Amino acid sequence: MEKVLLVSHGEKNRDIFTQLLAECGLTEVYTAKNTVQARRLLAEYEFAVVLIVSPLSEEYGCEIAKTAAKTAAGVMLVVKKDHAEEMTEKMKREGVFVFTPGMGKAFFRHAAQILLALHQRLLKTMPQQAKLEQKIEDIRLVGRAKCLLIQYENMTEENAHRYIEKEAMNRRITRREMAETILQSYEIE
Repeated sequence: MEKVLLVSHGEKNRDIFTQLLAECGLTEVYTAKNTVQARRLLAEYEFAVVLIVSPLSEEYGCEIAKTAAKTAAGVMLVVKKDHAEEMTEKMKREGVFVFTPGMGKAFFRHAAQILLALHQRLLKTMPQQAKLEQKIEDIRLVGRAKCLLIQYENMTEENAHRYIEKEAMNRRITRREMAETILQSYEIE
């Protein structure tokens, strides 16, 4: 079951959009009345869709939409018709879909399905991104360890590189683990 976060200051809007989401087959709906609650829920759960009905009590909804767009969720910001063009221009760079109630229920259901599809696509790319981020972090740690060996052991960059690779192989650990050992020996985090 896909989780949905519905952020809305007004109870009437929460009821309306909870019903619309249920019509889309999205029944596991978590609600937040403000951005503080929304941020807490975003940190706690993984949502497939985040629906923000603006305005909120403390902001229009753009900042929480930007925060939600950093997750794998499809994000929809519901705005009044007179703000739609401005918000669409502002939020499209963030990957946030802007919806106005005048677009109708059928369009809402279609948009919800697109957001679910987007969520599935993002979930597939996240492991690849995590692997790349891990590799970058490994390279940084090894680079820092090489710098320490150059500085304190008077090695050349090439010798420091060879030393880390050889020690890692001899100890049957990864280059990252060897770099961490070197960093710890010089008490640098």
